[in-house]
Amino acid sequence: MRLHSIIFSSVKSTPFSAIEYEQKTSDYLESIGLNKHKTRTDELDVDQVFTEINTIYANLKDEQNELFELVKLAKDKQKQTVNTFLKSI
Repeated sequence: MRLHSIIFSSVKSTPFSAIEYEQKTSDYLESIGLNKHKTRTDELDVDQVFTEINTIYANLKDEQNELFELVKLAKDKQKQTVNTFLKSI
């Protein structure tokens, strides 16, 4: 899964299961506090991914709400960092 599609999905509160092929994907997911929905390409198990997708859909509203809150928290942290930086210059 391309990083930009993961970012777009998370910003729009659309749950996903990421297939991590580069470290930047993992870095982004860690930055928003969402590590549970990823699979490394070298550990790819089709049955596991299928089960994960079914779990996401079975709990769609909760997954959307969690994603919304995590992204909101990440945005707030970014704003705080920018404000701290601006005060220091």
